[in-house]
This record gives sequence, structure tokens and C-alpha cells, in this order.
Amino acid sequence: MTHNERVLRKVKEKKNAVAWMSTKCKTKVKYEDFLREFAKELKGYNHTLDIFGACGNKKCPESRKTNCYTTIERNYFFILILEDSYAEDYVTAKLVKAMTHVTIPIILGSSNYNSFLPPGSYINAQSYDMKKMGAIIDYLIRYPTTYSYFFDWKNHYYYTVRPRLRFCDVCEKLNRANGTNVYTEFRKWWNPDFRDTCQQLKYRNTFT
Repeated sequence: MTHNERVLRKVKEKKNAVAWMSTKCKTKVKYEDFLREFAKELKGYNHTLDIFGACGNKKCPESRKTNCYTTIERNYFFILILEDSYAEDYVTAKLVKAMTHVTIPIILGSSNYNSFLPPGSYINAQSYDMKKMGAIIDYLIRYPTTYSYFFDWKNHYYYTVRPRLRFCDVCEKLNRANGTNVYTEFRKWWNPDFRDTCQQLKYRNTFT
């Protein structure tokens, strides 16, 4: 069985439209309107947006997240990815995770995704109005062969989720931070011993 045949076989077993893996009960305001309108548009085609997570209609404990992605791949045509921040050169680990499965990502963010993802492998929600996006989703569900073309890139490439780096935690905390902290003497706050260090370097340069 060829790769394309395996993909098409998985596609034909799918029954549901769109899944969203939500890690937080409270979403950003800019996403709430999108989610409401998106679910309404899908309903017009007799499709649903199912939410996986602690506050969704499909439970997904953190310890079973890998199993949830497998369930979504088996049963859903699309997975909704809401990027945590609107940054040109940033994509989330959950997007990379989605690319390792046979489920088309619908992405809402502002990155230049062609720099990170193979063209024709995803749907950029920023590129379509809601009616157009609903029509595209319904069309691809009704025509599995056309849907399967979104995975042709898997004949040549693959994605791997690497271990999370610590500076990623810093970025996440900065995006979630509330309020503002101002440090007028940043160097002193960052490294209180900087004066001693600089003095030592000065003496060393003098006698070398």
C-alpha cells in the first residue's frame, strides 16, 4: 500500500468536521467572536466544532494529550489551531504536533506560514471570510480524494516535535503577563554584582 493509499484510507474513516484542542478554559477576546461565528457557519452545513479539553465537550486530560491527537486524527477532518500570539516568526508546538497527523490544520494567527509549512498543507483562517471557509470545509469533507491532496507533502517531508526549550517558557510568560514592571536600573536588577565584575576586568586589562 502506497503512502497516498494509506492517507486516503484514513480519510475515509473520518466522520466529524472540526476539533479544537483547548488548553485553557478562558480564551482571548479576539478568539471568542471567531469561535462563535465559526461554529455557527459549520452548523449551517450540519457540521460541528468539538472542543477537547478541561472545559470542552470532549474531555482530554493533560496526561492523555497524545491519545487525544490520535483520536482527532482518526475521527476528524480538521483541527483548529489558535496561535497564542500574533507574531510574524512564531508558531506554536501544537501546530507542529498537528502536522504529524493526518488532519488538516485550520490556523488563526499572523505568521507567514509558508515559511514554516508546506504550501497546500493547511488552511489559513486569515485568508478567507467565514462563509468562504465554511464552503471549503464542506467541499473537502464531501470529496475525500481532494482532501487527501493536502498530505502529498508527507511523501517528501516529516515533522518532529522537539523537547521544549526554556526560553520558550520565557516567551509564554511574557505573552501571558498582566500589568507592567519598569526597572530604571536594569543592569543592577539583572546582575547586582556587575560593578565588581567590571572592576576586575578593568584591572586585568591594565596589567596584561
